[in-house]
Amino acid sequence: MASDSKIVRLLKKLTAVRSTDEYADEFPQHIEKPSSIGKGVPTLQKNVYRQPTPMIRERFKYAGRWENPFVGMTWLSVSDMKSLWTDERAQEMVQVTRKYWENSAPALHSNKELSMFGWDPDEMDELYLVWHDDKKREPQVVWYRAQREDWYENLQEYVEFIAGD
Repeated sequence: MASDSKIVRLLKKLTAVRSTDEYADEFPQHIEKPSSIGKGVPTLQKNVYRQPTPMIRERFKYAGRWENPFVGMTWLSVSDMKSLWTDERAQEMVQVTRKYWENSAPALHSNKELSMFGWDPDEMDELYLVWHDDKKREPQVVWYRAQREDWYENLQEYVEFIAGD
């Protein structure tokens, strides 16, 4: 039997860490079963999809929607990402970031280059995938929270950070 990939091991570690941390009772995790990626990963541009890279494919094979992988944050399922095309609150969050946060991912990239990977709409926290023309390159992950911006080279680097690896 093949061993889990590094990203799967990290996702499992994150699940375990969040299940026992000091916020586990107040912000419990809820992990939905994975669903098909179908046409691909929806971008913010309606009807534009990106083919999943190996790490992104593994993430969506591991779980669908994941509530509280980090306190308050929800990682979106593929169908959640698609529903953002008509979600006024999500569209407003993207536009506000694009307009008022100079050099932010939404300011630097078009909607067809971005997917909203996660969010906390109550706190206005956003988590984006930034897709590249090089289809072999993993998308960058950009996290906006508490007036802070953090760029990660890929999903593995981001999960290592939040899992404390």
